[in-house]
Formats: sequence, structure tokens, C-alpha cells
Amino acid sequence: MFYLNILSPTLRSNYFHLLWTGLLILGINTKINAQRNVRAWYAQGQVWVVWKAARPFPISYGIYKSEEPFAGVSEAQLIGRPLVYEYFPGTFIQQTGDPNFRYKIPLPNGDIYTLEEDEALFVET
Repeated sequence: MFYLNILSPTLRSNYFHLLWTGLLILGINTKINAQRNVRAWYAQGQVWVVWKAARPFPISYGIYKSEEPFAGVSEAQLIGRPLVYEYFPGTFIQQTGDPNFRYKIPLPNGDIYTLEEDEALFVET
């Protein structure tokens, strides 16, 4: 069993643990602070993690996982560090000039979910 926790530098002391079908992911930036409104699901062989990001947007998030609950990143494994232009579709928008582009990702039931403008994305394969 794993636990999910995504952290951002803008929230100071709110740790959010989300139990979800056996995956724990912890995200951090320069300070360990909880990210809110985190959702995750398994679809098409991957775990899709979506969270609401608040301004100022951090340059990157550190995404960590562990099979046991953990209090610090030294107790978990780093699995990704998406930059702002990756967790938001900024690069695609720059290349195409389409400011209305949003990530579209699969849901477990086969439907497609379109991320909102302020939602960030990380995919664990």
C-alpha cells in the first residue's frame, strides 16, 4: 500500500495524505508544504496525478513515492521533477500559439478528462 502526498512551496503546514490504490507520491519544492486538491487514478497502464496549482507557480515540483508513510523526502524515492512548462502545457502553447490548449487524459472508465487552466499534471508510468 502506498500513500499520495504532493507538496508545494506556497502552502506552509498543511500535509495532505490521499490513500489511493497502492501508490504513494509526494511532491515537494524548496520547502515541504502540502499541495491541496490532489486527485490520482490509474488508467491505460499509468497513474495520473492532478492537483490545483496556486500562484506563484513553483519552477518545479519534486514527486516522491514510498511504500510506507513518510515525513521527509529522505524516506522516499524521487520519481520525477516536472518543470512549470511540463506540469502545465506551456511548451505546447508556446509552440502552437494556442492559448486555449489543455491536457486531456484518460479516466478509468474510458472517458477523457480535460484539465482546467489551473490544474497541474504528473504521470507515473
